[in-house]
Amino acid sequence: MIKSARTYVCREANVCLENGTKCTEVRDNVLKISDGSYEFFRSVYYDRAEHTSMTLKIPDKIYEGYLDTKKWEVDKKTRVTHCYTPIMIEEMFLSGAVEMTHDAKADILLIGMGAGYLNSHLHFAYPKFNITSVEIEPEMVRVARDWFGFVEDERQRAIVMDGAKMVEMAVEEGHKYDVVILDACTLDLAVGVNCPLKVYQFGENYKLFPLKSSTVPISNYSGAVIINVISLVLDTVQAANQVTKLYIQVFDNCRAKPAPLSPPNICGSFPQVVTCAKQDRPEGVVEQYDAVFR
Repeated sequence: MIKSARTYVCREANVCLENGTKCTEVRDNVLKISDGSYEFFRSVYYDRAEHTSMTLKIPDKIYEGYLDTKKWEVDKKTRVTHCYTPIMIEEMFLSGAVEMTHDAKADILLIGMGAGYLNSHLHFAYPKFNITSVEIEPEMVRVARDWFGFVEDERQRAIVMDGAKMVEMAVEEGHKYDVVILDACTLDLAVGVNCPLKVYQFGENYKLFPLKSSTVPISNYSGAVIINVISLVLDTVQAANQVTKLYIQVFDNCRAKPAPLSPPNICGSFPQVVTCAKQDRPEGVVEQYDAVFR
């Protein structure tokens, strides 16, 4: 139960990842808004930092004096504003990779699904998207199903395996995607850049993303790779520049956008979203996006 004076309640502790070395917990949170109203959301926390969240739907009837949020559904329709994922969604359209309509058809590959907010929102909001998610941690797939409303059907599936191996397999088998979203991270403080993983920064893996109709093996000519860049020890502008310099060797166009409202906020350094594509952005694309989706 969450009583009115409490900020959060733990729903599941000791969700352990990375061979049991890093343990997270699932929380239900209450946030008081400036107008006196309250926002309720479910999140995954690690080491006092929020790493992903999803708004909860307030039921029509609640018991007086307390709120049993454990039984509440997650809100798949609403975009979580205090996160980097809305920028990733915008970039799918602004990059030219996906047609500017709610009925757009697109094959999406998500590498690193976390608790599944992005998957669930895309699945709900864009009914013609075909979504494949790859997650190396089986516990995170379970958490996504148990706490964040993730469901699998003919349009959405989760594969538990190493994302880098999935990329190699897609190239070998000829699978291609309109958008590859790279959100694969480590919680290890000893590394400089936590997202994306080191395997996507060095070696040849960054050259292999299967985008459609492209010299890049797994993407469209109009395809895009969208990357979450986070550092728990470096300034993320520096980290984003490092990632951009690498990927622009393969893609002709890369740009970074800050996510200033997104966790984790480490000493004022926010996550950055880096988008890379072979094509230039269409003229007037921002105005078109605002007209369709705002």
